[in-house]
Amino acid sequence: MTDRKGKLRMSSETPPPRTSQPEDEAAVRSLYTQLMDGWNRGSAEAFSAPFAEDGHLVAFDGTHFKGRDEIVSFHQPLFDKWLRGTRLVGEVESVRFLSPHVALMHARGGTIMRGKSRPSPERDSIQTLVAFRREGDWRLVAFQNTRVRPM
Repeated sequence: MTDRKGKLRMSSETPPPRTSQPEDEAAVRSLYTQLMDGWNRGSAEAFSAPFAEDGHLVAFDGTHFKGRDEIVSFHQPLFDKWLRGTRLVGEVESVRFLSPHVALMHARGGTIMRGKSRPSPERDSIQTLVAFRREGDWRLVAFQNTRVRPM
């Protein structure tokens, strides 16, 4: 569509260009599952495996981890002590491909504390994840975890 001056403009009725295949979406969604499975096993190595070597994670408190090594070295002592026996639960709400090699994912997550059977509502989070395909492999390059605090 064009406006009165002849400039091209996007219409909310125009669907975005198709930039992914169903297998790409499945691969991107599986990164979230892998992340949770690693946490649930208490393994910082497995938790960080879906990240690119240079991937970033911003924790619920604003702590910024740069690279898989930082993610591992911070989380393993937590898994060994304070977070031992905790479990992550969550689900991907949406995946949007920004290009054939970049995907934006939103998820909702929660933490089931040791000895409990349900997530603690004060630990509910909304998460924004960015995945990038390099050499045919999808990896997380960014993960922002924000606690849900309705106003």
